[in-house]
Amino acid sequence: MVKDILVLVLLLVVFSSCNRKVEVIRSNVMPHLFLLKNTNEDNIEETKEIVKSIIDTIPKKDTLVISFYKYTSGFGPFSGGTAHFIDNREDPGGFSSEMLMDYNEVALIAEYWIWPKDGKKRVSRELCH
Repeated sequence: MVKDILVLVLLLVVFSSCNRKVEVIRSNVMPHLFLLKNTNEDNIEETKEIVKSIIDTIPKKDTLVISFYKYTSGFGPFSGGTAHFIDNREDPGGFSSEMLMDYNEVALIAEYWIWPKDGKKRVSRELCH
């Protein structure tokens, strides 16, 4: 009986973790940075739709870059992952630096450049991972 309950709980955990919705987390200090949590190959279309809907709601009055990264919680002892940028700006110097470009290869999802003259969106990189 106990084994059956443990197996049932394990199966529920496995299946519930496989079907998680993509969660959008906007940086509190970098307003044009969005972290997407629970992205994977199975929900790439959902991720594309979320990125498109966010881009469409951004006012196009200033030249800006809008960046979308996978949410990561750390890669090593001195790294906070992309989660670091929820409450912290990029820090280029000192003993330990944290820069978004350090995560381009592992976490960059999309980056859009918008110019105010024509309001057109120009994609510099889209859905890299």
